[in-house]
Amino acid sequence: MTHRRDDTREIDWGALTPEARQRLDALLDDPKSYTTSAPLTARAETSMMESLSLLRATLEELPQAVLLLDESWNITQWLAKKPDHFGIDRDLERQNVRELFLPATATRWSQQLMNSSENIVSEETSLICSDGTRMPVEVHIRHMDANEMGVSWLLLIHDITQRRKLEEELRQAQKMEALGLLTSGIAHDLNNLLTIMLGHLELAEEELGHRHPAIEDIDGIRGAVERAAAMTVKLLAFARSQVVEPQIVDFIDVLGQLRNLLNRTLQENIQLRLRLSPNIPPVRVDLVQMEQLLINLVVNARDAIGAHIGKITISAEARRLDQRTDIFGVSIPPGDYLVISVLDDGEGMPPAVRARIFEPFYTTKTEGHGTGLGLSTCLRIVRQNEGYLCCESVVGVGTNFEVWLPRAEGNVRIDTLSSSNSLMFSDGLVMLVEDDRALRGAMSRALERYGYKVIDARNGAEALERLTQLDFGVDMLIIDVVMPDMGGVALTQALEDRGVAMPTLFISGYPDEVLAVRQISQHREFLPKPFTPRRLIYRVQEILMTRSVS
Repeated sequence: MTHRRDDTREIDWGALTPEARQRLDALLDDPKSYTTSAPLTARAETSMMESLSLLRATLEELPQAVLLLDESWNITQWLAKKPDHFGIDRDLERQNVRELFLPATATRWSQQLMNSSENIVSEETSLICSDGTRMPVEVHIRHMDANEMGVSWLLLIHDITQRRKLEEELRQAQKMEALGLLTSGIAHDLNNLLTIMLGHLELAEEELGHRHPAIEDIDGIRGAVERAAAMTVKLLAFARSQVVEPQIVDFIDVLGQLRNLLNRTLQENIQLRLRLSPNIPPVRVDLVQMEQLLINLVVNARDAIGAHIGKITISAEARRLDQRTDIFGVSIPPGDYLVISVLDDGEGMPPAVRARIFEPFYTTKTEGHGTGLGLSTCLRIVRQNEGYLCCESVVGVGTNFEVWLPRAEGNVRIDTLSSSNSLMFSDGLVMLVEDDRALRGAMSRALERYGYKVIDARNGAEALERLTQLDFGVDMLIIDVVMPDMGGVALTQALEDRGVAMPTLFISGYPDEVLAVRQISQHREFLPKPFTPRRLIYRVQEILMTRSVS
């Protein structure tokens, strides 16, 4: 590094004597107070002062603190990041650096430097702040060559608080990814089993009739199976693996179907109130996710009230924002919205808890009474349906969650399956391709009960062989997505290569399979597992009816 002394000559700083270096050190502290019997020229002194000022400014921008220590580890100078950044509010001049760390840590460093051939130590540790708290830091200590300035050690301290925070966020993301892999991995087999159970239960119920004494027992089993299916849906929603099937719905109808279930989740000390404004706009959401969202918010409100007497109020109204607006800390763009509010008069939350309620696995409940997934799942559901979730809470007053969903344009979809007369008998021919024998048998029985003729196959290769041997056409294909030898996608592609096209319904209990198929064949229909026989028949009839109309 060089600085110009005049227009033609330069000063080589590397060749400065120890005395000159000492003079420069004094200039760092107070350039104007230092005098010498052999002053530099005015141009050189000005240039040096500017350079030293630039050097100090540069050091202060570094993310580390730079400490110069004497042989006894006393601090001679603290450069770059100031002590207050590290929570230190006392004067550290001539203080021993060991006071900033645990005694055992400093002792270990001394032993390592004494017994090692290397003259440097690097590790992550904790720095003790003035208030007794600890800050995560990364420390580098290097032995310096002896010099007349009395500097024997160079210590670098780097604040790694942000790094630790990012590492924790990464660990949380890895937990979520691991949970996603786990739930997706078991979803296929579990949903197959649940579909078989629901199928046999519905077939047994139809066979016995509604007045049979065993119907009550069947209803109990059905309820348990449906709860197991709901648990799978909840885990898949949390893991972002759930297949979202949005449709335009009327919130009043959704709430009407859920009201009895919501009441059953509450104790006698809690009253459920509904306040619904007229002209509530329709919204485009996944119906299953919408129901799960409301249940989670009501259960969370119930737990906030606890054993006290209280009330939960569910309200819904249309709102219009003419400009981007901050709602409880959430920025919401302009537009027309349906705003659903779940308000409780429970204990409320302090700001520190409120700031973390949407974090996965964070819970204030005792062990065994909460997983920390409920509200994080709600947030995922709302975002998947292009909405916004806001929360306001006051300790001792209660908590209010608001769900903002964009208004949908179009007609509300009416699911005709709710009508007892919506299913009718038919005489179509269906090719059923499913590798699970028990599920294949249950589905065949359901299809045959409503008049369909069924040709089944264990995989795509067997189905392709049977279709080649048939002298007559098949009205429809029902295919599992992933099967041994040849899966559903490969089967449909093989048929298309031969010029054979027919209505196809893919079934799957593994969400990633459905998503993969959708990327390949946007025109295919899907039915996620688990499903009841009535749901299967309804979808088959719907697809065949659409084909006949077109």
